[in-house]
Amino acid sequence: MTYTDTSLVNGQTYYYMVSAVNGVGEGPRSNETSATPASPTTPPSAARNLAATAGDSVVGLTWQAPATDGGSAVTSYRVYRGGTAGGEVFLVDAGNVLAYTDASVTNGQTYYYVVRARNSIGEGPPSNEVSAMPSAPANQLPTCAITAPVPSETISGVYLVRGTATDPDGAVQSVKVRIDGGAWSPANLSGGWSYALDTSTLTEGQHVIGARSYDGSNYSAEATVTITVRNASTPPPGGSIFEQWWFWAGLLVAIALALLILFFLFFWRRREKEDDTKSAPASQGPMEEPTAGSPESSSEAPSPPADEPSEEQT
Repeated sequence: MTYTDTSLVNGQTYYYMVSAVNGVGEGPRSNETSATPASPTTPPSAARNLAATAGDSVVGLTWQAPATDGGSAVTSYRVYRGGTAGGEVFLVDAGNVLAYTDASVTNGQTYYYVVRARNSIGEGPPSNEVSAMPSAPANQLPTCAITAPVPSETISGVYLVRGTATDPDGAVQSVKVRIDGGAWSPANLSGGWSYALDTSTLTEGQHVIGARSYDGSNYSAEATVTITVRNASTPPPGGSIFEQWWFWAGLLVAIALALLILFFLFFWRRREKEDDTKSAPASQGPMEEPTAGSPESSSEAPSPPADEPSEEQT
């Protein structure tokens, strides 16, 4: 004989005895027994709040435990993955954890996931579906700096502009320089970078030097420095030539050269006069005193006496 008591509350213990009744009355009660009603054991409910986070060649998954374990403790969680929505297949039994990192993915491809909780009875329904596309991190911009000239420096001639360039996630491929926002010109990459600036092609006064580096994907922010071009052949704007040190230095050099030339000419003329004085007596010879009776002793020769015939007459 049986009886089913349906007015019970699960989890509460109940005690029972049975007695027989006939026309005379109720007989003695049976032995006592007890029972605690409970729901039947089932697989757990669905894992909750599944979320996916894409990274560089990885997808991270997190979830929460199911609302009910089906009367038997959850023993593990099983991860399913697919290439299309609703097309997930078994990937891995992650164990009794609430997170899993999928490292067997390819950047640029979308993956879909669900997770199922499991207990001793079986596997529960799938969680909510999520998707993620792993990708490489965004390129970090290179850097560029100008180390020479310094701001407000005055330069002239052919000046070697120098600087540094780095790339935090790769290598700098080139550096370019421009003046006053003009066209870019390539710089030399060797132990930093350098650029030979011919200031003779620029006007006197202030100019802005700009430089930027390139890593193959992006340019750096432009580095700039303001300088003054002042070549020696031209006085600075608004200034007098007499205020320039190089003018006075040149003037002193010119005066010194002029004095040296004058001294040389004076010494040469003096030496020439001394040479003339020494050479004059030697060319004329010694002077002779005239003797008596010689023709030089009188300006005129004596005429013969009138009464003496000449040699031609005799």
